[in-house]
Amino acid sequence: MLQACAQRLRDSQALRYDFWLFFLFVAVVLPVGEEMYWRGGLQGLLEQRYGPGRKVALSSLLFTAYHCTTVSYLMPSVAGVPLVASVFCGGLLFAWLTRRTGNVWAAAICHGLGAWGATIWLVWKFLR
Repeated sequence: MLQACAQRLRDSQALRYDFWLFFLFVAVVLPVGEEMYWRGGLQGLLEQRYGPGRKVALSSLLFTAYHCTTVSYLMPSVAGVPLVASVFCGGLLFAWLTRRTGNVWAAAICHGLGAWGATIWLVWKFLR
């Protein structure tokens, strides 16, 4: 399953130009931007409408639905279910961190570290 994911990443040629630019984009730019949108914007709007408890679950579900495009590309069909589950759990964690700390930077840092680790692991394990 993970070899298929790595093969799709290799075929996409995302690493073709410069690994460090790809790494910067995946581990810094995307996580900060996503957390600013999902936690900094949408989560605050959801709390106004649905209250603090339901907003965490709802923002995590929306976060997961958004990421299903990436998951379906990397791991189509049933093989992507564990990845979808990990994205949902990550969404819950990021929503909780934002609520607990009162700022989005804790979630952005955690999201960046997770993306960094996943990228390094995928490259090391399958693309070397």
